[in-house]
Amino acid sequence: MPLRAVLFDLDDTVIVDEAVSREAFEAVARYARDKHGAEEGRFARDAAKQAKGLWEAGPCHAFCRCLGISAFECLWGRFEGDGEFAELRKWAFAFREQVFDHALRQQMIESGEWSRDLAAAFGRERRLLQRLMPDAREVLTRLSSRY
Repeated sequence: MPLRAVLFDLDDTVIVDEAVSREAFEAVARYARDKHGAEEGRFARDAAKQAKGLWEAGPCHAFCRCLGISAFECLWGRFEGDGEFAELRKWAFAFREQVFDHALRQQMIESGEWSRDLAAAFGRERRLLQRLMPDAREVLTRLSSRY
């Protein structure tokens, strides 16, 4: 039987993922510095570490692992759909605020509503920074005529 389709993993195969997440943390850390006086390098590290810890301990961890959804994707993904996606979506909103609340509190900064603002900023930055891997467009274009 001839080959009819080619499947690709999306993250760091077709689109840049890890580097873009790191860049989004850095952008939000600059925002936290400018608006709230946070030390940006420490803020970015604390937020990333907290995201991983809360994600691993969270009620949706097994579902996320099964689908390959990382802690950092939980900081910006929309998770549209019913069933377990609805549960993940609901959990993710609180998770996002907790991550950035923790990063501020690590520097003795009261977060108030700021953690919600920082969580929204991460999502915006992550989407704005999204880009294809080098040569991804060319590879997909070449393959699309046959598969």
